[in-house]
Amino acid sequence: MRFSRKSNWYILLGLCIGLLTLTFIILLVLYSISIFKHGSTIKLDDCAGQIFALFTALIALSLTISIAIPVFISRRQINDTINEYLDGEYRENIEYKVDEISTVDAHLARMVAFFLVEHKYYYWAIGWGFHALKSYQSLKDDHHQIYTEFHEMVICKIICESIRHKNEDITVSETSVFGNKDLQRIKLRAIKDFVDFEYQIYEKDKHSRCSAQIRNELTKDLSEIKAGMKEIFSDLLEDYPFKFSNMNESKRKNVLKDEVLKISRYRGSKKDYKKVLKVFNQIFMDDSDK
Repeated sequence: MRFSRKSNWYILLGLCIGLLTLTFIILLVLYSISIFKHGSTIKLDDCAGQIFALFTALIALSLTISIAIPVFISRRQINDTINEYLDGEYRENIEYKVDEISTVDAHLARMVAFFLVEHKYYYWAIGWGFHALKSYQSLKDDHHQIYTEFHEMVICKIICESIRHKNEDITVSETSVFGNKDLQRIKLRAIKDFVDFEYQIYEKDKHSRCSAQIRNELTKDLSEIKAGMKEIFSDLLEDYPFKFSNMNESKRKNVLKDEVLKISRYRGSKKDYKKVLKVFNQIFMDDSDK
């Protein structure tokens, strides 16, 4: 980021100050010649005129000192100082605040997920669990190592636990309170969070140390997680309110795929969108559906 900008008014201001400075010099010379030539015989009218001329010249000098020096002499130094601050301390402060917010987001998502598990909102807990893992993965390498123990905790105690007990979810047993559409929406967002997580860990940030660590901790549980998410997807194929009831399974899958990608974190990036689509196809779509 650079602060320096050139505008036409700078040129106009420079010309005005230059003319005023030139006026000061000329009037000062004329006044000195007049004093030298006439000595003490200067008339009152001439003296008043010369005093006015000198006063005008002093104004020109004041403007030159107060405006020209800061604008034209110190302008480069001011820009350098500002740019140095923006590129140094300011950037460091911003990065620190962003990392601090990301840390709070990760902790908050983990605690929300635990709360949801405790109160048997398992589908919601699945989505929040993946959100917590994505947030921990986004932290700087020196920060995420502090919270390593949370990775396995989220995977085992939240995501896997929720998948095992998903049929006991309160939103399933109390559809009269929450409504079938609410349950479908929650399931859809759980799938979205899982697909975004898979893309972030295995594709987008696959070279980061945190991603490698999470992948390693997922090894023994990944098959169970994928199987559980496929079950949720299959449930949605039966329950989701499709526009046309006579759709075959392949068309239903594509409708669901569009709904998931529509709310994906990466929907705004064409490059990421194509890769997220590929991840979704690899997990949920058969070769005949793609």
